Amino acid sequence: VWDEAELRSEAGTRTLREHLGAAAFDHPKPVALVQRCLRLGTDRDGLVLDFFAGSGTTAEAVMELDAEDGGQRRTVLVQLPEPLPEDAPGRILGARTIADVARLRIAAAR
Repeated sequence: VWDEAELRSEAGTRTLREHLGAAAFDHPKPVALVQRCLRLGTDRDGLVLDFFAGSGTTAEAVMELDAEDGGQRRTVLVQLPEPLPEDAPGRILGARTIADVARLRIAAAR
């Protein structure tokens, strides 16, 4: 059981808010959680597939992990252009879909 505070969704929400200025996505995965999984399941030159990319946490986790360990992981994110609800916080950032939120986050995390 991984129960550390940095592995809970509240940490994911804080990170997304820091990058975008708004909690643009409900319950994003925390970067530390994805990094822990990547350390266990990938090599430094591995291929990472996230078929439900959501807010783009996996891309950020891979970028940070590569910077930390000198890796050259490749990342493939898949996210259907599912529309955000009209009252979703991501709309104030110009995002119309979940995929738009991921793009904004990835650009901000670079």
